[in-house]
Amino acid sequence: MDQLGIMHPVASCDVLEIRSNEAAARLAIRRDDDPGPHPELNDAYWTAALACGPLEASLRFYEMGMGGLGEYFAALAADWRGRDGERRWDSLEAT
Repeated sequence: MDQLGIMHPVASCDVLEIRSNEAAARLAIRRDDDPGPHPELNDAYWTAALACGPLEASLRFYEMGMGGLGEYFAALAADWRGRDGERRWDSLEAT
């Protein structure tokens, strides 16, 4: 947000974190530092981690760069107050 209170969208986002006001629960999805095996495709590894009290779970997954997961997160952050219509992201495996 700039000095005039205008929010400018970012090109990409490497971290998405959602926190609960109750029970200190959180979901964090982060782009790993390790490059993917196909840099020409802008691919990457990501880790999703879920924590709630004493329970924790995580999963590392691969994004081929075709779906633009970082751009999807950036768009969610830019529209945090809401928007009309559906915004959806699918992995290559879901198609």
